[in-house]
Amino acid sequence: MDKYLMYLRKSRSDDPNETVEQVLAKHERILQNYASAMLDQKIPEECIYREVVSGETIEDRPEIKRLFELMQSNTIKGVLVVDCQRLSRGDLIDCGTILQNFKYTNTLIVTPKKTFDLSNEYDYKSVKSELMAGSDYLDYMKTIMQRGTLQSVLEGNYLPTRTPFGYKKVKEGKRRQYLVPDPETAPYVKFIYEKILEGYSAHAIGLMLDDLGVKPFMAKYWHERTIKRILSNEVYIGCTVWNRHKVEKRIVDGKLKKVRVRQEKPLIVHDTHEPIISKEMFDSVKKLMVSKSVKVNMSKELKSPYAGLLRCKLCGRMMRYQGEKGRNVPRYDCSGIRHCRNMSTNATVVDNAIIEALKSNLEDFKIKLNKTDEEQIQTKKNMISDLKKSLDKIDQKKERIYEFLEDGTYTKEKFIERINKLEIEKKGIETSINKIGSTMPNRNEWKEKYATLNEAIDMLQNPNISAKSKNTFLKKFIKVIYYEKHERDSSAPRHGAVTHSKNVNIEIILK
Repeated sequence: MDKYLMYLRKSRSDDPNETVEQVLAKHERILQNYASAMLDQKIPEECIYREVVSGETIEDRPEIKRLFELMQSNTIKGVLVVDCQRLSRGDLIDCGTILQNFKYTNTLIVTPKKTFDLSNEYDYKSVKSELMAGSDYLDYMKTIMQRGTLQSVLEGNYLPTRTPFGYKKVKEGKRRQYLVPDPETAPYVKFIYEKILEGYSAHAIGLMLDDLGVKPFMAKYWHERTIKRILSNEVYIGCTVWNRHKVEKRIVDGKLKKVRVRQEKPLIVHDTHEPIISKEMFDSVKKLMVSKSVKVNMSKELKSPYAGLLRCKLCGRMMRYQGEKGRNVPRYDCSGIRHCRNMSTNATVVDNAIIEALKSNLEDFKIKLNKTDEEQIQTKKNMISDLKKSLDKIDQKKERIYEFLEDGTYTKEKFIERINKLEIEKKGIETSINKIGSTMPNRNEWKEKYATLNEAIDMLQNPNISAKSKNTFLKKFIKVIYYEKHERDSSAPRHGAVTHSKNVNIEIILK
């Protein structure tokens, strides 16, 4: 029996009052009834692909990518969809990807209205036209929705999904939603503004709120960044800010990615809800924040060679380098020290612990290099070489099959049957090559890493090399360095020159 798959996805044309699950269940019933009536089979559960995530492009939709992978095995007769546009309403690249996958795997697109065979020129043009129309419709709908959203904001509605601290969102009917001060949290917004004007830092205010038992909406504890965002947010003087950040598509490392970009001039709509802070107080704080802002000295020398690499193993925050102050030697502590149990350590101890961890990695690569069996490597290389020769033979067979089709020796059906058998055989050989290649030791890569680790150890032990140079080099091959210390060194002098500690654990993750 021919094997069919089913692909289900909710689109903007569906009833917005229905959930994704309701729409997919309805479409599944339609397609199962069609399969029973027209294909004499029911599509089993393992052959049904439900796209529950909302993604405009193929890259954002994991289920259709799994579908394409299975289609490449050339064992799938067709894919059932409610209509062709369920496969994509993306851009030209996505449309081309869909057309290629179905055409060159000889997979049918089966809809209740019509079955499309993309090897047929008329069907190919029909599906292409429908996908392009869907893409144009998507662009049109986006424009209409953006206009509607903008109009709603201008009318005074608060549309962001996240409600700001100090407010509650109130909905009136389907069209009206606005903010009202939350009697429980609004007083603390005033508290934050008053304390900053009294001379307290954002960090100190966060600690005060923690001590008072006040919780921010999205975290366990207050961070000074959260305090500063509250102090600079116009929402607290009765304004709605729209498009503060805009999502733009950019090519990053050869791939199309979405990037959030802060807008210089976002839309600010005044008097949309009741303010918590007066305009005068907001302006005073703004002026104070500008005067207090730290001017970054770009020529300031980097002190820690582990900047951007050293993280707390317990909470995941970055470890902070504390420079020499008075009699205290430089130290590392967790940036969330008030709420984290990880203990601080002398910077020299951290240096030596990291060097020891690098030496341990070095020893691992040395053992790998010494244990590698050259004869075993050559055997696997010979196996791969033989398999590649088999691939060449398959390509030669395909050429002959094409000649048989052209001179009439093979019918179209016989041609497709023979090509599919060769493709299955080819895929099996390619899988074997990949499997052997993945188990074959990569001596050259190990040698490079061994040399890199050696160089890193020498650099860290050399006091004449700047922290910036060390940092740049370490970032080339280290992904992250985890630090942990949960016991104080009992024999350590308070301000002494401790160089090693058995209580410090370092874990280095290489790229």
